[in-house]
Amino acid sequence: VLMNLATNARDAMPAGGRLSIEAGRTSLSADEVEGLAAGEYAWLSVSDTGCGIAPEHLEKIFEPFFTTKEAGKGTGLGLASAYGIMQQHKGAIRVESHVGSGTTFLLYLPMSSTAEEAMGDPAAVPVAGGTETILLVEDDEPLRRITARMLSLQGYTVIEAKNGSEAITVCEQAGGKIDLMLADVVMPELGGLEAWLAIREQYPAVKALFMSGYISDESKHAAMEQLGVSCITKPFDPRRMLMAVRKELDRD
Repeated sequence: VLMNLATNARDAMPAGGRLSIEAGRTSLSADEVEGLAAGEYAWLSVSDTGCGIAPEHLEKIFEPFFTTKEAGKGTGLGLASAYGIMQQHKGAIRVESHVGSGTTFLLYLPMSSTAEEAMGDPAAVPVAGGTETILLVEDDEPLRRITARMLSLQGYTVIEAKNGSEAITVCEQAGGKIDLMLADVVMPELGGLEAWLAIREQYPAVKALFMSGYISDESKHAAMEQLGVSCITKPFDPRRMLMAVRKELDRD
């Protein structure tokens, strides 16, 4: 979420500017922040001195596929994913913006009440890694970078591509020596499903696992079900993603 907001702030300041990130804790009363119960919260603010967001766009910025960027510069899923992640963690994200003077995103996350709750389950079984080669296809650079890092730490060899067209080229350059293609469904130029179908014609042994924050095309759902491939929903936690990767690699 933080990298996503920082990237948006950078894009809002093409001629340069100031990015400020602050954090703290606060006590919220009931209804002080819409959707949040009264209690102790950690807060984080990400501010820029960029162009700001037009009032008519403010209420739409968390909708999937809404973007004010040029065609090919983004899918409009970044803020929708950030919103989903905050909701998933029982938090909230709010925005304040003024055209010509900048934007501030405010994040709120509930504080853990006990040390045990904060640490999670100590008995959780570690996720198995591997030495296979994974082709990671994701147009969101910060997310791609983080996901590649998580996979590498599990022992996998990771090859990156920023869209489906590049994935096909990369796979050909690797001579098809790819064990699994982990790809976003919706990307500029060519989506993940279409890229995998093209790759599979030449390299049928390449397995696939898809990621998506939003799939509006029912035909894609139907195609994935018919092909027997899985799709994990964004936002996903690292453990769930790594377990899904291992499951697909181990599938006969």
